[in-house]
Amino acid sequence: MKDTAEEVAVMSADAELPAEVERIRVEVPDEARVLSLSTDVFDCFLRFLNGILAGEGTLSETGFWRTVAACVADYQASAPHLADRFARDDLFAERFALSCLNHLQLRDNRQRGDLEDPAGGLQLAGTLENPIAPFRPRTV
Repeated sequence: MKDTAEEVAVMSADAELPAEVERIRVEVPDEARVLSLSTDVFDCFLRFLNGILAGEGTLSETGFWRTVAACVADYQASAPHLADRFARDDLFAERFALSCLNHLQLRDNRQRGDLEDPAGGLQLAGTLENPIAPFRPRTV
């Protein structure tokens, strides 16, 4: 589930939802599910938080991303029953697509995208290095 932009979306067909909120479930292609997290969380939020913390001398850029990676790894370790999903939706991939969210806003400033087809309007422009990829946990 994500809620970092203007919408809330549950991207799992398996999640149990009360009937009154079923409307927030969306179907997206596998690659769009990971891209949503990579873009909205890593690129559009954490990247800026990292800049603030590094600029204030609170935490180095490397230390920040190492901490984010450790949080992701800790969560994944705490949910071994989801290991197949973590393998499928690799948050530690070397790169992810650059999704141009501002282009969507400029095209329609009343609504960022089609809530019925959130992946349909994506505009991609190259790739970005995944800042947590260097801190992928080693498998034993």
